[in-house]
Amino acid sequence: PGEITVGALTEAVGVSQSTCSHHLRKLADVGFVRLRKEGTATLVSVNPACCTGLPHAADAVMGTIVTRPCCPTDLPADVTVRALTDDDWPDVRRIYAEGIATGHATFETETPSRRTLEAKWLPEHRWVAVVDGRVAGWTAATPT
Repeated sequence: PGEITVGALTEAVGVSQSTCSHHLRKLADVGFVRLRKEGTATLVSVNPACCTGLPHAADAVMGTIVTRPCCPTDLPADVTVRALTDDDWPDVRRIYAEGIATGHATFETETPSRRTLEAKWLPEHRWVAVVDGRVAGWTAATPT
């Protein structure tokens, strides 16, 4: 996707510049993104080496999720990624509950209500993965 300024990314994801910078520093420290100074601006780009391991996470952080990740060779043709809709909430909560049951996806012990999740997740940053017409996974960004 190229580079984006921290200021533009801040506007795109709807968080404060200090919050955005804090999270970008953490992501840069582990190598997910690269930071480069140009004058007074800091430019951010996805580390291409991360693309293979975490294309969706890196794209989500950069606000550049598209229907296909940057490395589509390992993605089945029947998988699509799109914005979460009202009809998706039962599936999202079902998948959330499955994550709780396995003990691998969250520290929560009960599936949050839709109202709780809507309050927690940024409205423009809620996505689902669809396989064979059914929601198979989800991701969402929170402001903190």
